[in-house]
Amino acid sequence: MAQYNQFYVHDAQIVSYTSGPFAGREIAFCCSGFNGGGTNTRLRIVDVTDKGNIFQVSSVAYSARSYCHQGWLSEDRQYFYLNDELDELDNLVTTTTTRVIDVSDIENPSEIGTFGTGLNSIDHNLYTHDGMIFQTNYTSGLRVFDGADPLNPTEVAWIDTYPSSNGATFNGAWSNYPYLPSGNILISDIQQGLIVVRLAIDRIEFDLHQGLPQPIDPDGCTVVHAQVEEVGLEHDPATVRLFVEHEGGVNEIVPVMLPAFGDYDFYVGELACGQTARYWLECYTPEGVRFRSPSQAPLVAYESFVSQSDGPIFSDDLETDTGWIQTGTATEGVWVRGVPSNNGLEDPPSDYDGSGSCYLTGNGPSDTGLGFGTTMIQTAPIPFSPLGGSLTYAYWYNGTHPVSLDKMRVHIKVGTGVWKVARVYNTIEAAWHTETIVLGPEGEYPGADEIRLRFEVENFAVSNNTLEAAIDAIEVLAIECDFECVADLDGSGITDVFDFTIFANDFGSVVEVCSGADFDADGVVTVLDFTILSGDFGCVE
Repeated sequence: MAQYNQFYVHDAQIVSYTSGPFAGREIAFCCSGFNGGGTNTRLRIVDVTDKGNIFQVSSVAYSARSYCHQGWLSEDRQYFYLNDELDELDNLVTTTTTRVIDVSDIENPSEIGTFGTGLNSIDHNLYTHDGMIFQTNYTSGLRVFDGADPLNPTEVAWIDTYPSSNGATFNGAWSNYPYLPSGNILISDIQQGLIVVRLAIDRIEFDLHQGLPQPIDPDGCTVVHAQVEEVGLEHDPATVRLFVEHEGGVNEIVPVMLPAFGDYDFYVGELACGQTARYWLECYTPEGVRFRSPSQAPLVAYESFVSQSDGPIFSDDLETDTGWIQTGTATEGVWVRGVPSNNGLEDPPSDYDGSGSCYLTGNGPSDTGLGFGTTMIQTAPIPFSPLGGSLTYAYWYNGTHPVSLDKMRVHIKVGTGVWKVARVYNTIEAAWHTETIVLGPEGEYPGADEIRLRFEVENFAVSNNTLEAAIDAIEVLAIECDFECVADLDGSGITDVFDFTIFANDFGSVVEVCSGADFDADGVVTVLDFTILSGDFGCVE
């Protein structure tokens, strides 16, 4: 057995040339360095043809190098696409940067260009196949480039497996495998595990540019607007559907097609109040190829509460003091409310929602982070509902030491219960994130008339970490289910013969969807609407 131990190799691609000047030679392209790969890091090209006489042919020290991690040859073996794993983290480059190394002459390799995504994430593992470059970039997921111009690859497709951030941290997509005969692509993800995708450059997308309804009105007629966008494919308008899954099953809803081609309105009918409804969109091409939004539906679907509330019952943009209480053991850099001064020391450059202020640990040009110990802020009682709902907030947690004992805890107190730890953050990243906590029968905690929140940040002396945190944009959506008569057409609070008379005048008519007696939201007053009227007859609010 032979070995070659002249330097550390992190990753290597080994190929056998069958033509050209290197025909008959087995060549290893080594992402390498010393002291674990970080010292004198570079691409080293090694001839491993004779296992008893392995030798280095050449090497190339590319620009802004920090840790030569992995790379792969173009399919014609003229270029080597190289990932440096630490250049983004060490701020040697400002965005994801992949080097293009000319290896057409392995004795004289040279860097001739770079390409990237324009994001801040760390490039990790890439492979070439069928003219494409498949690159997994941690927080920005799988990025696919067309390699027709090998010096300027063009991004043509992507899937973000870590959508909460594109920061330079070690979260998200780790590697990928694009070589299966089926065309499926395997992605290994640190948080989500194995993800299977398929390249769909030609595709159909649903643009929900008016947003997702939250909540859905239990009395019906909540509108879901979707615009179908054709990218290299055509859709069959007759196949466009909205599916709503609820306690009673799954409703298939036919849309109203608007004057602009591809624009559709779906009207969600009556649903039992207090539940969480799941929904997704679907259509087919004329050839029978199906597309859904979300793409993994019905396994993954959009969700909304069914509630008679028309929006948040509480929101705090932290522009004024709403009764927060600050405590803790730290004496420096504790929670304060104000406009971030953006001093560049791990703190946020601005608040999350653009209103101006937020709560942050310390503020001002002289702030150097949270001192040792804890700092806590606690809300005043926040109105809620025994039926449940959700609370959402934005948070920032950043520092200088990737591995430390420091953390940020979010505590919740439901009604007269005890404080419980709802979330713990210990991954540093220079980015705002949002978090949602669901309460109620389908949530993490029961509903109650009121809740409280407490945000605690702890800095351990042994961590040697400059630590900053911030919170902003707290919003509470509570489920409300006040009983109403569905078929009360005259607004009297009773479904009676007067409502029947109004209904009879509209019976058999084509009407505006969801208007008057169109209880089932199909644009026609029919026996189906009469069934709803009959079931509601005699109702008293």
